[in-house]
Amino acid sequence: MTNVWIICRKELRSYFASPIAYAVMALFALIFGIWFYLYTREFVNFSFRSQMSGGGSPMSVNEYIIRPILDSREPFPSS
Repeated sequence: MTNVWIICRKELRSYFASPIAYAVMALFALIFGIWFYLYTREFVNFSFRSQMSGGGSPMSVNEYIIRPILDSREPFPSS
């Protein structure tokens, strides 16, 4: 396991010695930052439209994502 850490440390040091790694990280952060912003904006927009059209309470992350993951029952019972 020690050899793995030594190799990992050498590889990471060589990656961050060049500006290419910083450019790749910046591009990665930019792409996924834009992606996160767009999907979060769409989620909030859909939530507001749902609330304004009388669809009940606003959509929340807890009700539609977290709760079904943690719930042991079937999310949409057939009967």
